[in-house]
Amino acid sequence: MTDWNGLAEEIHALAVEKGWWDGPTRHCEELGVLVATEFAEAVEAYRERGFSAWTEDNGKPCGFASEIADAAIRCLDWISVYGPMWEHGKRQFLNGAALRCTFWERLADAIEHSCAVAPSPWRVLGTCQAIAKAHEIDLVAEIERKHEYNRTRPHRHGGKLA
Repeated sequence: MTDWNGLAEEIHALAVEKGWWDGPTRHCEELGVLVATEFAEAVEAYRERGFSAWTEDNGKPCGFASEIADAAIRCLDWISVYGPMWEHGKRQFLNGAALRCTFWERLADAIEHSCAVAPSPWRVLGTCQAIAKAHEIDLVAEIERKHEYNRTRPHRHGGKLA
């Protein structure tokens, strides 16, 4: 079984090292919107190549699964700072497969809960898990693959502000 809290701490440590937590504390709303952008990128990947995955020449993992992993990575970073696993969140995450049943409804659910007035990163992470399960994606392997690539990226990915 995956140690989600340990994975969250590892992801957050890299985010700090890469400059994403320089300065003032980031707002939950900012983090939620950034998670939603990853789902938008997953939709674009799907529109262009379906559920296929590929690796760019520079080693960057690409495709639908990679973007779902990016959303999960952002949730884990967020959870590491604002809310270690608590029982309610754990139940939501472990019951993620019971969320809405279609591909588009799962994405809508994830975006809704990443941008809600009281965003729930555990709920969104559960949705990532449900999407991955429905499409036979090994979410943990994709998270680890993307996390390893992120280690090679420059500070703030070369100058991004958020």
